Amino acid sequence: MLKETLCQIGFTHNEAKIFIALVELGPQPANIISRKTGLKRTTVYPIIKNLEKKSLISSFLKDGVAFFSVNNLKNLLEYVGRKRRLLDHHRDFVLDILPRMELLRGKSFMQPRVHFFEGKAGVENVMNDSLDSSGPIYCITSIEKWLNSDLQDFVQNYTDIRLFDKKIPLQGIAQDTEEARRFLNLDNPFTSFRFVDDADDLFDNITNIYDNKVAIVCPERDYEFGVLIESEEFAKTQKSIFKLAWKGALVQNGESKNKDRKRKRKA
Repeated sequence: MLKETLCQIGFTHNEAKIFIALVELGPQPANIISRKTGLKRTTVYPIIKNLEKKSLISSFLKDGVAFFSVNNLKNLLEYVGRKRRLLDHHRDFVLDILPRMELLRGKSFMQPRVHFFEGKAGVENVMNDSLDSSGPIYCITSIEKWLNSDLQDFVQNYTDIRLFDKKIPLQGIAQDTEEARRFLNLDNPFTSFRFVDDADDLFDNITNIYDNKVAIVCPERDYEFGVLIESEEFAKTQKSIFKLAWKGALVQNGESKNKDRKRKRKA
């Protein structure tokens, strides 16, 4: 019940497990958290960092070992408050762009069409639409959200169809984690990924850009939805933004640009 409630207010499944474990155990190092939750240490570390960034847990050193703890449960209220303020900001943003969107009506090009789908079936409908793409798919994805969802079998089947049946090229950007590199099928001519180290906000949802469409899906358990936007102008703009992000996420020999720079400085 506690885990489900935390997921309802925005926690991922693994974030909820780790947060509850720290409440039960008190301050603990990562290896104890790993043992308590049954998660690998390589999985625990990035989740701990995310919880720290959200001011939900804190850390301190003891005998050279990093310990993590939940100091104040009232931080959950502040966390919900921040999410509410963000939603209010998004609402203001939408109210600001609505008049400009209205100006698009009646112009010669095709009017944008927006389709909203709820639930796991909605995510599948929106994702499957890209399998009819006539060209490459440009993708910004969150591997952690797929792995923590109830849609792992679907996304694997989707990938198999794209690679082996449809042979649709895909260029993607993902956060640089060991799980992401293991999960992604990079040993084929139809998939090219680049990674970034620290850009959590970029991976709140999964975005696919193709043809004249932009698809946005959220596979997060109990919050699944999909949005499909059909607009040549919007898709063109999003492709341009993606290509700029692609240039900034250069990966060489399986290592990120930041790591490559550090190596050059040491040399």
